[in-house]
Amino acid sequence: YGGRTRDLLDRLMSSDNSSEIGLGIFACGELKLVRQKKALFQFLKSPDLNVRVHAAIALGKLGHRDGVHLILAVVMSDDFKLSIKVLQLIATLESEVRLLVNRLLREMVVGEIESIKSNGAYSDLSEQQIVRLRALYYILGYSDEKLIKVA
Repeated sequence: YGGRTRDLLDRLMSSDNSSEIGLGIFACGELKLVRQKKALFQFLKSPDLNVRVHAAIALGKLGHRDGVHLILAVVMSDDFKLSIKVLQLIATLESEVRLLVNRLLREMVVGEIESIKSNGAYSDLSEQQIVRLRALYYILGYSDEKLIKVA
């Protein structure tokens, strides 16, 4: 990449604004900038969750598995909006990393569904458990439909 692009990325990734940092990290992943790998690993330690997630996704696009557990934790979190955004980004990961994330995600989702279902009849579930089941089935369906079939 050229000098102007390098300058822009340096400016974004050294910003005090987490949104700008996230844009820089996103660009590194999209452009497959392996030379930024060291910086991306450092961003995995950021106190800002969005910066860490962007770094994990960018590293996954480069074929690194170091952010997989963070990606899974965010998808399985109670923040459904963020979970869906990250779930959609999983499809952009390098194929081996994407398949690993998908396999682990399916195991986690199925395990949690079984745990909730083992508590008795559906009529005995709390509203919170029903909402959680809905989210889990959405994740499972998205996983089957979008992540496995991505080339």
